[in-house]
Order: sequence, then C-alpha cells, then structure tokens
Amino acid sequence: MPRAPRVLFADDNQGMHRMVHTVLDSSFEVSDAFDGQEMLDRIPAFRPDLLLVDIHMPVLGGLDAVRRLSRFDRPAILFLTADLDAELLVRMREAGAQGCVLKANAGEDLIPAIHAALSGEHCFPPDR
Repeated sequence: MPRAPRVLFADDNQGMHRMVHTVLDSSFEVSDAFDGQEMLDRIPAFRPDLLLVDIHMPVLGGLDAVRRLSRFDRPAILFLTADLDAELLVRMREAGAQGCVLKANAGEDLIPAIHAALSGEHCFPPDR
C-alpha cells in the first residue's frame, strides 16, 4: 500500500490547525509548524510532499519562508490565506506556489487544491 502524501502545515492559529487536521487526517500525513522558521526546520526530517503555508506568521512569514527554499527538490506549495488581492497573488506566484486556498473556503477547497498541486497543476481561486 502506498504511503499517504505528507503535508507540512504552517500557521500560527490553533483553530486553523484543528480544522486542517479534521479535513486532512483521513487521507494525508500532516505535521504542524507554527511559524515559517519552524516549518523550514521540520522539512529535512518530515520530507513533505506539500507545504501548506499561511502568509502572516510570527518569527518568519510564509512568503519569506518559501523564498528561502531551494528551487530544486522543493515540495509543492499551497498558500492558505484569509484574504487575497492582486499584489499578494503575484507575490505567491513569484515565490513558486502552485496555488492558494482562501481560509473561508478551506473545508471545501483544500483537498482538491492539494491533489491538483501534487499533480503539478496550478490552483488559484477563480478570476485570479
């Protein structure tokens, strides 16, 4: 039996961690980080297939953390954000993200977005 895809989730909000685990735990192996630096520190041991990253976190924000990753041998990247504007969308794409999910729609959109990103597809909200 193949192993479940590994998702490393970085967000400083405990409530978001509970929601993400509720949605993902039956299909994915999920590990938690609570800021961008902790996420970077966990990558070598956990070896995630996908990073699910909040934009605004203490210590090191999501965009800055993702920019520190090597462009080679990096996992797929999805940002999870409360709001999205055109400038933020450009910055996500420049950082190398496969897509983003709005927190308000995460219960419905998260699993399809993860599958798309793991398949190499881009998955940004419609009209973005």
